[in-house]
Amino acid sequence: MKILYCTDFSNAALHSFEKALPFLKDGCEADIISVSDLDYAHIPIYKDYKLQNLESARSYVESKGIKVIRTLSPLGNPAEEIIKRTLEERYDLIVIGSRSNVLYKWIGSTSRKVAEKSSVPVFIARMTQRVKPSQGKKDVLFAVDGSENSYNSITKAVEILDFTNSSVEILTVKQGKEDLPIEITTDKEWLQRILDKQEENARQIIEQSTRLTAEKGIKVDSGIIQEGDTANEIMEYAEAKQKDLIIMGSHGREGVSSVLLGSISKRVLDNTFCPVMIVPTKKV
Repeated sequence: MKILYCTDFSNAALHSFEKALPFLKDGCEADIISVSDLDYAHIPIYKDYKLQNLESARSYVESKGIKVIRTLSPLGNPAEEIIKRTLEERYDLIVIGSRSNVLYKWIGSTSRKVAEKSSVPVFIARMTQRVKPSQGKKDVLFAVDGSENSYNSITKAVEILDFTNSSVEILTVKQGKEDLPIEITTDKEWLQRILDKQEENARQIIEQSTRLTAEKGIKVDSGIIQEGDTANEIMEYAEAKQKDLIIMGSHGREGVSSVLLGSISKRVLDNTFCPVMIVPTKKV
């Protein structure tokens, strides 16, 4: 396994790496990238600052048992240079931090741009003051909707991450009555048929997702069916259960459109306090 650890030497970048660390497999290797600002790159003291901090980052990452192959400090736009790097070298995962807080979402930030454009899974952890008591186990939540993209997120995550000592749950969200056309909700018999069908579909999604993980030797502790707004239900459940990681596809049933990051993924990334791994759409 090889990761690209993106850092600006902030606490946010370090926080994301530390949250990703328990999921990195033994023998993991890393490149560390810190993009230099064009406005300051010509200043000698800035160059020294970059070099010193990159070496400090190397020492810290290697102290965690991860072999650092190279440190990189290209000039340019951070998101563009990170994506460019992933096109030049094969990586299994990008680890990047988010400086956002409850008042300021990270729309337009480097993290969002990388998540939108990356063809590589992206692990993003947001700085928060919420502290989870140490329980030893890694609590993982797969958010799925029955689309090929969501099933691919399971397959890819199980392939690249370490699920040793993990508690795994799979969650899917079905529509509520309020989301159905009014002509259906006024016909009680037809409404019940629709609700029964939605429940059946949700159970099938959980069963298929559970089979996919079982094929890779990962035990699912429980399958959860929620009802309501998809993004809200994912976030509320994950935060109530203090999940260590939410895993989801970049696009779900809404499909791939001109919007580079699916609406559900985008809302979860913008608002959750839990670390998230976004798995991009599988290339045909």
